[in-house]
Amino acid sequence: MEGIAFSNSELPDLLPHDLSEHDRHYWVVASQAGWTRREGTPCEDWETLEALFGAAFPDTPALAGSGWALIDAGMFSKVIPYLELDEWTYLIAFRPLTGSPDDAVNDPDLISPLDAGFFASLAKHQATAFCYIDEWWECFPATSPLLIHAGPNLRRAPTHSEKWIRYEKDLATPLYPDFRDEP
Repeated sequence: MEGIAFSNSELPDLLPHDLSEHDRHYWVVASQAGWTRREGTPCEDWETLEALFGAAFPDTPALAGSGWALIDAGMFSKVIPYLELDEWTYLIAFRPLTGSPDDAVNDPDLISPLDAGFFASLAKHQATAFCYIDEWWECFPATSPLLIHAGPNLRRAPTHSEKWIRYEKDLATPLYPDFRDEP
């Protein structure tokens, strides 16, 4: 699967200013750093923030204990300012093909990033993945409408899922994107 790599940046640098298209999707998100309150955001006190999280993160038995959370459609722009980035942070957007997010959320391959099953699952659920690796982002598939306005001021380079699949078998596989020829 063709993808786009973006140079090291914070998540807001990667996202467009208008997140309305992102709010139309459900998101499954994993970050070792988790979620935190921040000064200058709408919810600076824990009580208000907990109420927001309660509304945004529905109880999802399939994700219990996995380190992943489901963000309800319409809530991405409200909660994403509180996500702490960490290497190996994943954000996966999808619109349910059946009207319910259950098919995607119950697909274990969708929350097994960067292996062959993961990339097949992205295609199956017509999902878009934003993966913060270690000082760079990789986003799949490159043709996703969610990536049209992504990182307009960031250095970018093409990437491909095949390198991750090869890396599983050969740890010497080069992973870092080649940003040299990009603006």
